[in-house]
Amino acid sequence: MRLENGGSLLSSLLDWNQTYLAGKMVAILGRVGALRNDLILELLSSAASHQNVLFLHSRLHFPVERFKELTGGDESRLARVRLLYLPNFSFQERMISVSETLMSKDNLRLLFFDSPVDNYMDSLSVNWNMSSALRRVHSSFVKQLATLKEMCLEQGIGVLFTLDSNENRMTVQKYAIDIWSDLVIAIEQIEPRRGRLYMRAKYPDERDEVHDITIKKEGPSIE
Repeated sequence: MRLENGGSLLSSLLDWNQTYLAGKMVAILGRVGALRNDLILELLSSAASHQNVLFLHSRLHFPVERFKELTGGDESRLARVRLLYLPNFSFQERMISVSETLMSKDNLRLLFFDSPVDNYMDSLSVNWNMSSALRRVHSSFVKQLATLKEMCLEQGIGVLFTLDSNENRMTVQKYAIDIWSDLVIAIEQIEPRRGRLYMRAKYPDERDEVHDITIKKEGPSIE
């Protein structure tokens, strides 16, 4: 990632050798598309240049070829990414419940989750006419976020998770942001491959930041 004028928050986020992410949950909010996808892959690539990372994903295919392109063909980075596909909400529930074990097994310090809301929304749509099932699904989702936050605080693990800026999902997304996130990166798409990052932290000693982002073949360029 080319960082032309790095602000304090973004520079800290990209400096994986430092401890900025330890114990923090970072939400990345944006429409599914090239901007959000490439930003996630670039952050993942940067992290994997220094350490092993657990990547949970609710979409069937991980974009291996684009990831390799962003790493310049560095196969070692892909080898450091532990991919775990979560096909449905029940499996997601089980994996989050043992996430601390998954992380400690390989001494992982970073967890990416793309995206905790997808399976949750699918499960809600299946159970929409059964109030007791809806309550159980929502209760489980809250418990999953609480489990990740507890792991962050107790083990000093960093968690980055994505949210889709779809109006139909904004109630639950807002809950995930307001209650659980320490830093929010909102992506505004201006053109198909150009947009703006709005970074908002909860801590008074950290200032909000705005950055322009352009997606190029070699990866995101941020100013």
